[in-house]
Amino acid sequence: MKNGKKRRAFICPRCKEPGYLEVRHRGYCTYYYAYHRVRENGKWRVKKCYLGPESYSNVERFEHLGLRGIIDRDRYFKYSLRLLNKLSHKQLLALRDRIEQKLARKPVET
Repeated sequence: MKNGKKRRAFICPRCKEPGYLEVRHRGYCTYYYAYHRVRENGKWRVKKCYLGPESYSNVERFEHLGLRGIIDRDRYFKYSLRLLNKLSHKQLLALRDRIEQKLARKPVET
């Protein structure tokens, strides 16, 4: 750990390259960065990918969708569950019909 920053090895979700995840805390916010060692012209340098915040607190003040950063791999599933709670019964039935149509066209992979 360097300067109070936490690092761990992982695959970057943005560029799909191996590197290190760095978590930075600034005030009440948490931000994620990926660092990669890259060799260019015979020299090693560090490439940085900004992965975004842990959560989007500015947006959440107006719409409580539970928006999360790219690090949360289950974020789309969590968004779906939150959105389901906001739909009316009629909208849920229409959504069910669309999901059934989509499932009938494409086999489910496990």
